[in-house]
Amino acid sequence: MTGLFTARTASGLFALCAAVDAGLLTGAPRRILVLARTGEIPEQEPALDELPGFATLASRFDEVIDWSAEIAPLHPGAWAPPRDEQPLLARLLRRSWGLGAAPVELVTDSITEGPARALASIFHDAPLTVCEPGLAAYGPTMGALPGGVGSRVAGLLHLDLVEGLRPLFLAEYAPPVTAIPASSFRKTVAEVADAADEPAVPEVLRLDDVEADGTTPPEVLFARSTPSLVTGSSSALLTAARLYDLPVAATGVARRLEELPRYDHPDRIPLAILHATLPELTSDGELRAPAAVSGDRLASLVTAIAYCMRATVHAERREEARAFLEEIADGPMARYFSRSRLDELRLVPRPLVPEPAPAPDPPLDQRRRRGIRLRRRTVP
Repeated sequence: MTGLFTARTASGLFALCAAVDAGLLTGAPRRILVLARTGEIPEQEPALDELPGFATLASRFDEVIDWSAEIAPLHPGAWAPPRDEQPLLARLLRRSWGLGAAPVELVTDSITEGPARALASIFHDAPLTVCEPGLAAYGPTMGALPGGVGSRVAGLLHLDLVEGLRPLFLAEYAPPVTAIPASSFRKTVAEVADAADEPAVPEVLRLDDVEADGTTPPEVLFARSTPSLVTGSSSALLTAARLYDLPVAATGVARRLEELPRYDHPDRIPLAILHATLPELTSDGELRAPAAVSGDRLASLVTAIAYCMRATVHAERREEARAFLEEIADGPMARYFSRSRLDELRLVPRPLVPEPAPAPDPPLDQRRRRGIRLRRRTVP
């Protein structure tokens, strides 16, 4: 048995290594780490194997492969293997990677894009474990998986970023769901943080600036510093709050929610969770209290949004979503739902158009005159 581990992001790589350390995987005798840069211009992304301390992370694996180099000049994030070429590609990769005829299992930090999707199609009978380290774990599966992949999902691993909230990602396939221990994740991040130069972290750490720069993963900054406040609009905010006990505030989340180009955008639930649970730092520096939605209430909100995003996938949640929408009608949480989307799903009755009232009878003298005219016309 050989385990193929795919990683596209630093947080995904940290989570994979943490899962290995925590004994959450089957322990294949041989492990291969497949790295990929899947952005619009992959060459401009920082390479994961250039992270400080990468050699320590890579020590958990027997071999590291650059997926971009394997399929060049094709785009590593967009390429999908044609169905009729998949058996040939499987033979080529087995020969190139020294897999022989032994069984293969996949452990990925994504299944909807990049090398994970391609490898799941090529190795058509390999069991699959998905490791989702961000808030996307709490949203629905976006897009259709390659044929037969759903039946091979063996488990979902995630970071427990929202207390008491159960992931909906891949829920239609009912995989076992396991949280990666926070201590294992922090230990993995520390391996990179200890090898990195001392970061210059401002008193207010703005994640939007950190992620735009891209050279240092936010988790490394959380491990090496104690800013007075962490701000932004990404999943890393809750990583800072839940795993590193840092004070956080959301910025620009409401605007980003309004600007999403379609209701089923994959960022909708992560942004809604941030908006509903975290304080907001306004443009004038005011710290505004959150809606403080938590527990069952937050679960109902997320379920209703997920149903509206992927109604055909989560059809069994329709009545639950309807009940919640009726409960919050005209309240502050109604902002998370598009009226046009609710109308499309017939979750909110359209206003009834009253039938036109019958025309009133004409006055009596008018009816008499009509009768006289009618009789005159019928006289021979």
